[in-house]
Amino acid sequence: MSAAIVLVGAGLASWVLRIGFIGLIPAGTLPVRIRRALDVTGPSAMAALIVNDLMHEASRGAAVLAGALIATAVSALVMWRFQNLALVTIAGIGAYWAVSLVA
Repeated sequence: MSAAIVLVGAGLASWVLRIGFIGLIPAGTLPVRIRRALDVTGPSAMAALIVNDLMHEASRGAAVLAGALIATAVSALVMWRFQNLALVTIAGIGAYWAVSLVA
């Protein structure tokens, strides 16, 4: 079995599971407590990805970790101030790039 078939199959299975839950259990029928919990699912997943990446960077050395932490802090400040995902992305990548050049 080729890798392409496995990837396509996994993608289809993931899609069917997501669509199945959306179709079978509409958000309007969920209890309020669960809907409130779903509101923080995206930010929680993003925080987990960021922490995982920072731990990986920490294993590569202090200079690399410092760059990642500075870029994360810049991104957080831009998000807090402007609430604009495009600006956050540009600021974070720019900060990481600038620190990488210096380090």
